[in-house]
Amino acid sequence: MTPLAFEALYRAEWQELEEQLDQVLKRTSKQPKEPLRGERIAALYRRACEHLALARARSYPAYLLDRLDRLTADAHQVIYQQREFGASALWRIVSRDFPRAVRADAGYVWIAAALFAAPTLVLGVLVYYQPGLVLSVVDAATAAQFEQMYSRSAEAIGRTNDAGSNWVMFGFYISNNVGVAFQCFASGLAAGLGSIFFLLYNGAMAGAVAGYLAERGLGDTF
Repeated sequence: MTPLAFEALYRAEWQELEEQLDQVLKRTSKQPKEPLRGERIAALYRRACEHLALARARSYPAYLLDRLDRLTADAHQVIYQQREFGASALWRIVSRDFPRAVRADAGYVWIAAALFAAPTLVLGVLVYYQPGLVLSVVDAATAAQFEQMYSRSAEAIGRTNDAGSNWVMFGFYISNNVGVAFQCFASGLAAGLGSIFFLLYNGAMAGAVAGYLAERGLGDTF
């Protein structure tokens, strides 16, 4: 096969790979004809490597080898580049990636917020006017412990007796919140039913405790 025939046969693939790489490497402001797909770039990269090997074996002209060499080098950089870590990567996640993900799934976020807020408000009001209802969510010992934790006479507001310091209690809150998050995430594999349950349960728990403490006159410390 002549170099011209070889180039004509595979030019469309090379052009597609170049356009995809230009978008990834931000070398152009043009909108891509097709959305970027990592698997497509990888497939085109493998094909370009094969074409480069053939071109070298057949001693094709230097301009053709240079184009394929540059194309495969850029694709290799994109596919196997070292991911950025550190403060800048964390800031990008917080300032850009996470808000973008929330906006993309805004419907699910609002549903989850409603599933948590509804039982919180309902149980909060009910328990405030009927304090005994708190026992339908927590036992008497737990209710008494919450009352002691947020009592104005407590040594440290919001800290249990067995917590030696505020740092220990801080660690407990973090562990508890992370645990709830993992429960919602992992149980969501069951068609989302587990996530719905934990959102409703934790909302009811928060509302019942808040209503109970507010009725006891401890709303300001809670």
